[in-house]
Amino acid sequence: MSYPPGTEGSSDRPASAVPPARRRAGRARSDSASAVTGSAGDAATSGRIEHPIADIGGHESLVRYAAAAQLARLNEADISQATVAKVLTINAANLSHCLAGRQKFTIQTLHEIDKAGVALAPALDHTTGLAQFGVRMRQLLDRESLTASVPPNYFVGTTARSEDELHVMTQAAGILDRFLTVEKAGRPIAALRDKHAGQIKDVVERLILIAGAPPTPRNVEAQILLGSLAKYAFEITFGRLEDSLRHTALGFRVWRALTKILLLSQAEQDGHGAYLSQVLKPRVSRLLSEAAEIRNDSIYPGRSLDLELAIAVPLRWLGSPTSVTDLLYVRATNPQATLRERATAAHGLWQRAMAAGHAEHENVQARMATLITHFREAEEQRPDIASGLRWVATTLDHVVHNRVNLCNDWQQMRVDEPWFEAITKAVEMLTLENIPLQVREGTIKLFEHMLLQNAGVERRTAIDAVSAGGYVEPVARALSQVLRDSRTESWMRIRASFALGFMQHRSRTTARSLISACRDACDAVCRADSLTESEINELHTALFAIGDCYGAVGAEQDAANVRDQLSEHLEHLVDDDRLGDERMFPIARALVYLLTFTAQPRDRGAPKDLSQMLLEKLQHHNDRVTADFSKWALRFRFGENGEVRPILHAAR
Repeated sequence: MSYPPGTEGSSDRPASAVPPARRRAGRARSDSASAVTGSAGDAATSGRIEHPIADIGGHESLVRYAAAAQLARLNEADISQATVAKVLTINAANLSHCLAGRQKFTIQTLHEIDKAGVALAPALDHTTGLAQFGVRMRQLLDRESLTASVPPNYFVGTTARSEDELHVMTQAAGILDRFLTVEKAGRPIAALRDKHAGQIKDVVERLILIAGAPPTPRNVEAQILLGSLAKYAFEITFGRLEDSLRHTALGFRVWRALTKILLLSQAEQDGHGAYLSQVLKPRVSRLLSEAAEIRNDSIYPGRSLDLELAIAVPLRWLGSPTSVTDLLYVRATNPQATLRERATAAHGLWQRAMAAGHAEHENVQARMATLITHFREAEEQRPDIASGLRWVATTLDHVVHNRVNLCNDWQQMRVDEPWFEAITKAVEMLTLENIPLQVREGTIKLFEHMLLQNAGVERRTAIDAVSAGGYVEPVARALSQVLRDSRTESWMRIRASFALGFMQHRSRTTARSLISACRDACDAVCRADSLTESEINELHTALFAIGDCYGAVGAEQDAANVRDQLSEHLEHLVDDDRLGDERMFPIARALVYLLTFTAQPRDRGAPKDLSQMLLEKLQHHNDRVTADFSKWALRFRFGENGEVRPILHAAR
């Protein structure tokens, strides 16, 4: 089955192509207010500056959306935008200019909005992280961005100790601040680096552990701090990153730190940036050449983080683009790779061609045409994800045909498939949620990107933006609707489960949805006479989503409740003889991840915690990665007195 290519723009779209709920919302918007084009004063008074997210690749518009969403949530708590402006270093008019896109939000202003949320609305959740989100979108390294590494709520109910993530993050920020001071003064950094080499090694080791933990803002900021430290202490930092990538279970997340180092090397082509490029090139080249081998030992190859690094490598960097192009092409056409990997690789090839200005080259057009044909015909190899492969062909055809970097208008790309109707139904439900007008369309668009976007980096960015904005509960309900809908296929349930876990929103909606998704996926695997790759990947993703969402520091009680409701299924999986089959290794690895990060303390003399008991069984698994991961967790995680030790204890 083939799909017609989509086109950009919506001016000639018939009303029937838009879901009824979206049309009602559009009429309401037209009746009440439209995007403000008047003065900043008018904007501040009306509060109707809309943020529809026209381009998921437009990072500044995403920052504005997140800021507007946080301000709207504060307004719902009877804290007006004018009240927030009183505690900012900019006035109300300039705040409106920032929201309207006439000037950029500084990291300082975003940080001040974070602080206002913590102080003025302590009962609200998801009220911090704007400054961190701004840093992630802009890839900054300066004093402003360093302050964002320690958001204001870190200090609530926390005492800094050597085993605290807070302590490590502040240490890393302090070291970077010293390097920035020396660099600004035009002095050599060697003496400072040598003097603090021991401390840098210690901090890097602990940052790697934080970076490998479930994906909280701290986890992501640790990855950024690692990349930033490498700019000034490359030999100290990179060796430890590479060792973790190759030899530790959680090392798969190191790929993001390496991508940060690469981006920093490109941002500055003189001084330390030029040196960083020079020493990084051969090492990145070697790692990418071994990416397929490293992938075999990864506990989560479907995350595609190695592909994100490959996509970020400039064409001029390695002299010849062949190595990166080959890596992406081979992954895109590999029938054993996950749909997420294949889609990310295929769109990455096109994004690289666009960035280099090669979109019109004959060889590029021929390669993309071959890929589109491959995805349309590949359903014979992978009938379990046939509709997903066709969807990749559709989106790839769209960007190539229209010479655009990314897909952005999903209503123009409607396909006659039951799974797409399930997404449309969820969008209609989300439209009826009580989301303020100024961020309603933006939230809906980001939700669509979470599920429909085939460019992997941008799909994760959409989830990140919703989390930073704070309207996560309505989106969680919409994702839950997708998971419940019988028309939703396995590959789309994988995307919905990942989004729920990555959002870090531990509500009843999320708990019910992830527990149900995990049980259903487990039952499907246990019942199947002949397992498909998508069934294995769906259970792997469901287990990981629970570990991601409930394995974070501070979520221990929620983790206990969720894991207890899954205890029977977890025990059954661990005791199932088929878990020793090579095809089931991904499930075994995901089990160790979930059990490690949802472990619970016990009273002295009480029976061992479920996590400890099952890890003791998995340490004898015939998959070396599963066994080593289990042994590593057992060595540090469970104290003699029944306490569960933090992940930083593994550094000892």
